[in-house]
Amino acid sequence: APQGVYDTPEHHFQAGVRFLDKEQYREAEREFGSALALDGDYGPAMAGKGALMAVDGVEGQARDLIDEGWDYADGPEQELAVIVMQIRCLTYLGRFGRLDSEELADEAYDAYDDGLDLVEDNPGINDPALHYYMGEAYFQALLLDSAEEMFTRVLTLGKGMETEADLALKK
Repeated sequence: APQGVYDTPEHHFQAGVRFLDKEQYREAEREFGSALALDGDYGPAMAGKGALMAVDGVEGQARDLIDEGWDYADGPEQELAVIVMQIRCLTYLGRFGRLDSEELADEAYDAYDDGLDLVEDNPGINDPALHYYMGEAYFQALLLDSAEEMFTRVLTLGKGMETEADLALKK
């Protein structure tokens, strides 16, 4: 049977991200699993499962899945999606006490820096999620000026997530 427009790894991954945003973890897990059922090598969905492991506080498995996501990411868009998931994963590890503020800020910034390099080398893939979730990581690490700078960057970029960034600036 032909694959439907909504039955693609990308679609299921994006649906999983939306559930993750709403803290609907079981639904996110289902969608990331559906993406991997269609393509067992879909890097962003592996990284999504890594973020869910971080929510559960399972640091080793979370990091392993992020690494696998990196290994299997196919092209700059998927690489950027993995980087965003890596930042989210680290933020969850910080939130649930697996990383201290300094470790969180340093590791998340390293991933963010990789994302900036990727965006610089591939014009047109500047995803506001990169800046937004770096802002969330800084906020979790209590680096509030840096968080504000990231959320403001989302607003300046004007490519989505402005509502979320605006709400974050009012925290």
